[in-house]
Amino acid sequence: MFDTNQDRKILVQTNNLCKRFLIKRTLFDAIAKKPVKTLRAVDDVSIDIYVGENLGLVGESGCGKSTLARTIIRLYEPDDGKIFFNGKNLTDMNKNELRKERKNFQMIFQDPYSSLNPRMSIREILEEELTFHKVCTKKDMDRRIIELLEMVGLGKDMADRFPGEFSGGQRQRVGIARAIALNPKFIIADEPVSALDVSIQAQIINLLEELQKKLDLTILFISHDLRVVKYITHRVAVMYLGKIVELSDTDELYDNPLHPYTKVLLKASPNLDPRIREEKNLIEGDPPSPIDLPKGCRFNPRCTYASDICFQQEPKLEEKKKGHFVACHFSSI
Repeated sequence: MFDTNQDRKILVQTNNLCKRFLIKRTLFDAIAKKPVKTLRAVDDVSIDIYVGENLGLVGESGCGKSTLARTIIRLYEPDDGKIFFNGKNLTDMNKNELRKERKNFQMIFQDPYSSLNPRMSIREILEEELTFHKVCTKKDMDRRIIELLEMVGLGKDMADRFPGEFSGGQRQRVGIARAIALNPKFIIADEPVSALDVSIQAQIINLLEELQKKLDLTILFISHDLRVVKYITHRVAVMYLGKIVELSDTDELYDNPLHPYTKVLLKASPNLDPRIREEKNLIEGDPPSPIDLPKGCRFNPRCTYASDICFQQEPKLEEKKKGHFVACHFSSI
């Protein structure tokens, strides 16, 4: 079991990471000389991910979870801040240096239907990955492909089939096989079960747990399903409009949430026990536009506890108790 209380080596670290997207102006905006607007998808995020842990990243759709993940591994180029992987500064690496480092971090994508090339067999998909990064010789290629398929619960007879012949769960297993093919140290699982049936979700979650232990993987697990996150992660980071608003050990976060947004997220999460009936405390209103953010705390338009200071001053992410960080002026509520 991962012990979040003992000293751990940091594998991935971001310092004040920012990713912004310019919003294209219409012809009428240009004629009216309106300024170019910016969407702040990831805004000043500093986070550590420790060797061997599974860190959950949760929040509503559009809060910046996937953008943060893609920026960490430089699928998106950061606008500000630093990214460190195993002590190496990824932000200062050129394309050749980054290509050599990429085999150490891989991604499992949300949609198993669109993430695989339908014109390539499973063998060709895995061969392409292994050949590009020169992981094994041509002589050992077949052995490695069969080994990967068996590790994710697929038979060797499936190697020459095409993605269209597989179910959603089987395709996601192929996606996982591709992600672990290069013996990475770090994997980002971006909503890996959200497109699957509930009965299949548990199988994929169990597979990820088994592989993490077997291969000593560190995982960033992105999800909007808080039930899944509670089951598989060691720590959880809660994201809202580009900011991390709470970070804690998983058990601590679920037992003692401090941020009003986290509290409402947990209450809104469905309970599978039909004997328990709870009055849902859903979040009122929609999130503000990430293009026109409110002054002060970004959650203030939807927060029942908001006071004057919340509309004037943005709270900092601070450690309120050991290992439990929150960005809220009234975190003791």
